[in-house]
Amino acid sequence: MIIKIFKKDSPERVSNGHYKINIEGTYIDFMSIWTFKSKNGLPKNNRGQNDIDSKEMNEKYGEYPYRCLTEKVEPIEVFLHPVEQMEVFYKID
Repeated sequence: MIIKIFKKDSPERVSNGHYKINIEGTYIDFMSIWTFKSKNGLPKNNRGQNDIDSKEMNEKYGEYPYRCLTEKVEPIEVFLHPVEQMEVFYKID
């Protein structure tokens, strides 16, 4: 699988950790777990728990080849997941 890493200056970037990615002509919203939890006021928004959640989502829904770099002094690469899948995973109505 070829991994695509999105950066701060990527044209797909909507905001920090939020990207609108064209998949076969359809634009799909992807977010990092940190961004999704922050926007929805979800608890346990820390790297350890978010890594666990990401692995569970990859196992449950399949892994997408999209990552982004965090906007920290020392950026780290994190998974991007479709917003619709995260809404189901975290039971957001």
